[in-house]
Amino acid sequence: EISATSGLQATGSAGNITVRAGNLTLSTNSIIASNTFGVGNAGNVNVTATELTLSTNGVISASTLGSGKGGDVNIAVSDHLTMTDATSDLAAVTNGSGNSGNVTVSAGSLTIGPGASIVADTAASGNAGVVSVTVAGNLAITGARDELTGISSRADPGSTGNAGSVTVRAGSLAMTNVDGTEGSAATEISSSTFSSGNAGDVLVVVAGAVTIDGNFTSSSSLGVAVNVSPTGINSQAGIGATGNAGSVVVQAASMSIERSGETSSSTF
Repeated sequence: EISATSGLQATGSAGNITVRAGNLTLSTNSIIASNTFGVGNAGNVNVTATELTLSTNGVISASTLGSGKGGDVNIAVSDHLTMTDATSDLAAVTNGSGNSGNVTVSAGSLTIGPGASIVADTAASGNAGVVSVTVAGNLAITGARDELTGISSRADPGSTGNAGSVTVRAGSLAMTNVDGTEGSAATEISSSTFSSGNAGDVLVVVAGAVTIDGNFTSSSSLGVAVNVSPTGINSQAGIGATGNAGSVVVQAASMSIERSGETSSSTF
């Protein structure tokens, strides 16, 4: 673990964390994190690498549980960034009144596996941050049953803060849900609110092709397909939310949406 912390009674801020490496792997509960529990701010987390792999609870994060601001998470990978499985996360989080930081990622190529996420999140009154991902080559997001996967800014149930905007730029983009059964968790690029705060806007710009395959084949008892956890690009105000959804803009050379994949701005 590499960490910097501003404690509950502290008034000063936590320091920044900077890591520079060739090939860097975080696995089996390995963490790089900056946290604040009080009025001091969390520091920024900056990681630069040729290749970066996160697996089995490999996490890079900045968080606030108090009134201090959460730090930014800045990731720059010149070659391939791989996030293999659940709880392999790049995250800026607030569970307090302070706002979370932003998450900025650049990579030559990026693979996000089932349950892995790049996320800014609020579970309290602070606002979630902005998420910006730039990939020179291919961006592949592959989700599976019961595992929320992808790139997002979220306002969780019970929070009052707003979700942030999400911007993704890539050479090509492929989104697939390998388990298309009803009730599967979302495979997404999204900004969402599930409470009183607003969702943010979503912008996706792809130089080449976009493919969104929801792989959803089951139907309701009325014979109408019901996919409550879609694969796609969206901004949404979820069930029980009173906040507003944001706008969704997708620009690409070509786009294919199959088997209940979607792009949408929606309120439930």
